[in-house]
Amino acid sequence: MKNKFIVILGVILMSNSLAQANNNIQIVEEFYQRFFNQADVTVVDELIAENYIQHNPTLPNGRDAIKAFVAEGPFSANIKRIGSEDNLVYVQVEYPAINTAAFDIFRIENGIIQEHWDVQAAINNPLISPANGNTVFDGTNSNQKRSIQIEAKNKEIIQIFFDEFFNKGNANILDEIMTEDYIQHNYDIPNGRESIKPFVAKGAFPAEIKHMVAFKDLVFVHTFYPILNSVAVDLFRLENAKIAEHWDVVQQITPASETVSANPMF
Repeated sequence: MKNKFIVILGVILMSNSLAQANNNIQIVEEFYQRFFNQADVTVVDELIAENYIQHNPTLPNGRDAIKAFVAEGPFSANIKRIGSEDNLVYVQVEYPAINTAAFDIFRIENGIIQEHWDVQAAINNPLISPANGNTVFDGTNSNQKRSIQIEAKNKEIIQIFFDEFFNKGNANILDEIMTEDYIQHNYDIPNGRESIKPFVAKGAFPAEIKHMVAFKDLVFVHTFYPILNSVAVDLFRLENAKIAEHWDVVQQITPASETVSANPMF
């Protein structure tokens, strides 16, 4: 009886977690559609906390600060990929008006957006990378159903990747956890797992994970790279417990002492 109760409780908790993630995604999608694409500023007061915490280095805290984005009309935002776990939502997005690729990260509590981080970079010209033949946005879009067990395993694999490859300089780990024909969307790096081994040819290339979210076959990672003095969001797609595809956006860090909000970027 006790074991049966534990199983039932586990199913309930899993269902609640999945429902929360779906609700949070709907909140963020509604915000993008109404705010950016329809210039409806009323959605800001409906979905964003008055004391909204801002980590974009050019913007102050508070929800009123972002209303200016649509003061002259819609500010188009095209969501490419989205994922949620617990109270975080990650969004891979294109802002055509400013030729920018970005990842936005939102923290949501009780149906209200409370906090925001982002990483942005100009979209390269030409769009198709001469190094790998891909763009920063194209690639596989999965219809895979959610599985708490698979998502937990995927996070474990990504944690191993960062710990062993970046922080210990162990290039051999790639042969165990990455597909040989790994698809690369970083503009400057060729496809294939061999192409990233040079990152640790001279030893560790430190990387500090700040947040991580697993959703279906995707894992979003908010990362600090001290050697580059950069913050990034790395997005990985996994197949059969191996890393198969990668997208990223990387941005130079503005120190907290120089950000408008006085908050750090991560």
